[in-house]
Amino acid sequence: MEAMMNIEANLNRVKNEIAQAAQVSGRKVTDIELVAVTKTHPTEIVREAVDAGQLVFGESKVQEARAKIPLLPSNIRWHLIGHLQKNKIRHALPLFEMIHSVDSLELAQAIDRIAHEDGLHPRILLEAKCRR
Repeated sequence: MEAMMNIEANLNRVKNEIAQAAQVSGRKVTDIELVAVTKTHPTEIVREAVDAGQLVFGESKVQEARAKIPLLPSNIRWHLIGHLQKNKIRHALPLFEMIHSVDSLELAQAIDRIAHEDGLHPRILLEAKCRR
């Protein structure tokens, strides 16, 4: 119970900080999405965060997500926040609604090809490297 109170208190503190930052910047707080990172945290801790109202989580390793996600509520939305190796694409696509840090055209094309084959429509964030 004490851990739950700490998670809930921390979550509320972070949400308040986000609301203050949104107000200062002139943005709507509803346009900002908090992604709580679950890396190395057991499912019990993630479940406590869900009970405190957090439903968007980021995981950095496909293997860890494959073990963790089936044990948690199905209404959680998952983001892959770590580097995606090409040999893990087929495992990652059904697990994650968004893939962060797609850092090469080759990776983006492989994701597109496999997603098309599997009838999936992932959202991705592209990492752009500007050169002068």
